[in-house]
Amino acid sequence: AIFALFLLVGALVFSAIEEEEKTPVEALYMAVVSLTTVGFGDVTPITERGRMFCSVWMLFGVAAMGNVVGEVANAMSGSKRRYRVTHLSGDLLSEMDHSQDGKVDRHEFLKHVLVMEGLVSAAFLDEVDANFDALDADHSGELTQDDINIFTAKLRGSKSEMAATRTTLPS
Repeated sequence: AIFALFLLVGALVFSAIEEEEKTPVEALYMAVVSLTTVGFGDVTPITERGRMFCSVWMLFGVAAMGNVVGEVANAMSGSKRRYRVTHLSGDLLSEMDHSQDGKVDRHEFLKHVLVMEGLVSAAFLDEVDANFDALDADHSGELTQDDINIFTAKLRGSKSEMAATRTTLPS
């Protein structure tokens, strides 16, 4: 809205200054080309008054254009989306309940919001869960030093088995 106001003001001023000799269409074209920083150079202010106005008007107008570009980028990237569950229905509860136990825990809720925001895919989150499960040797739902020790021992065992297999293979 602010950018449109700057376009309108610029077009009105340049069409109103008689010495500028610009039709309303030329004045609007000049405003668009100037504030979008394209600046073809085919339409420029020709009077001192026009140049003085343009010097101040462009500083603020180009800043307004930067704001428009930022808003478009945010809209395209979705960075300002705020997904909030404001109501809970049986269908939504079922959708979020990945464990199918009739309850939604914090982990399931977080997964649902991340997927709905488009920040990650459900497949990626499933891979993360599978990775956690593989590291959670005692299946406690938590990673501990014991889990790390078991995981490290398994890795060493796998490397030893691979080395032993290589040495016993016939040549």
